[in-house]
Amino acid sequence: MRLRSAPSMKGEIIEVLPLHQPLLIMNRDNRSWLFIRIRINGEDVEGWINRAFTRAIMK
Repeated sequence: MRLRSAPSMKGEIIEVLPLHQPLLIMNRDNRSWLFIRIRINGEDVEGWINRAFTRAIMK
């Protein structure tokens, strides 16, 4: 799953996340993309991921 700088396949790839990586969803208003926050190497990083590559594990 690719974390991108913008909600588009053309957005710069910030990081490639491992499969089954828990995410904190910050904004879900976009129908195709989720704005998320994740901790990478001790730092909080925000970006966009395509909804098609996610599933909810709790609500």
